[in-house]
Amino acid sequence: MQLHLKPETLQRYGLPDIAYPLPIAALSAAVSAQAELPLAEMLFALQNLSYNDPYIWKSLESAMNRLAELVSEDVEAPPTEAQLLPVGSETWWLELGPVDLTKKLVAILRGDEIVAAICPRDDGRLRIAVYRPLDASSLSSLLAASVHPDPEYGVCMRPNNWEYLVDASFGMGNSLASLEEQSCLQVFSDQNEAPADEPPPQWRTAQPPTPRPQLVVAAEICVFYTLSNEADSRTE
Repeated sequence: MQLHLKPETLQRYGLPDIAYPLPIAALSAAVSAQAELPLAEMLFALQNLSYNDPYIWKSLESAMNRLAELVSEDVEAPPTEAQLLPVGSETWWLELGPVDLTKKLVAILRGDEIVAAICPRDDGRLRIAVYRPLDASSLSSLLAASVHPDPEYGVCMRPNNWEYLVDASFGMGNSLASLEEQSCLQVFSDQNEAPADEPPPQWRTAQPPTPRPQLVVAAEICVFYTLSNEADSRTE
């Protein structure tokens, strides 16, 4: 169903005035318990809507970012090195941190916009900087590439997460997604090695974009991982 919030509720949470898709069960549970808004469920619904309706994704970004901010307020940051934040589960792991946009990287793109940039760590695992809210397709690709490597078979028969991600970037699905204004993966080489007749995209030459706060990104990744698993378990 579509949830329309009253002006005072929008002001209280700092949310934009849009229609929020929400499963009836989630709303009914919140109303019956007179609880707070089901923020995680609202964010998860928008992550899926942003993927399923590519023509309205930009209009949903403000709400998605604010919901992720609200969810992240309950997340306690673990002790970590400066500028680096690990996030993961029993099945996947990645690191949130700065990415040098002039070096070789895999970008998550939507149209001409950079959504996130991913580079390899020294151990072959992934580090990501996120610039725009992540939709369901971006999150699914990211989690698939971040699985714990098997000691014998690596990641889907690739040596590590980075090699798997680079291979996945050349899949036919990325070309189709790009044509349909959906998120896609694309490899960009080191600028110092790029041919002179291939000018780098604007985000590599202009003022570098500012990554979103790591705790906010961690919250949206974990919301998608948790609720998509719950949704899968209900259909089994």
